[in-house]
Amino acid sequence: MNRSAVARVVNWLIERQVGHALCGGIAMSAWGAARSTADLDLVVADRRILDPVFWDGFRGGRVTVRPGDHADPLWGVVRIGPRAGWPVDLVVPKGSWVSGVVARASRTVSFAGTSVPVVSVADLVLLKLYAGGFLDLRDVAVLLATPEGREAVTDIEVRLPQLPDDASEAWRSLRASLT
Repeated sequence: MNRSAVARVVNWLIERQVGHALCGGIAMSAWGAARSTADLDLVVADRRILDPVFWDGFRGGRVTVRPGDHADPLWGVVRIGPRAGWPVDLVVPKGSWVSGVVARASRTVSFAGTSVPVVSVADLVLLKLYAGGFLDLRDVAVLLATPEGREAVTDIEVRLPQLPDDASEAWRSLRASLT
């Protein structure tokens, strides 16, 4: 991964006062549940990043804005493809609950001297349940097997009603299969 590209993206967001937090495979690793990944994912609650004008003057790689449609659970995704290394995906889920996910991110990891907040284990599980794909649900099972994941169950269940019903159904099904 081109860590300097990550630092440029993070610094761009900080300069524009856009809250963000690491999610996805690298966030899983930060919580002791390592898995391979081909990109770095950041969750963002601020839809300004989906306006191509927001990226005017950015020199950290090619910026591709992909807005979601009415049926998509995301407002959109911004992919930053560095000249070398892995891309950075900025994911903007729909729902007011996402701002809490970003605000609660307190653990940080360092990339090229830049601190990047990481979503909490509970919020990472919620994001994965919200996404609802096969690999996402497998990631939830892996996270729940960690000490941090086991400790997060109460927080997950308290916050779960903020998500769509299918996320709650996935949670109940997954919990039943793990017991």
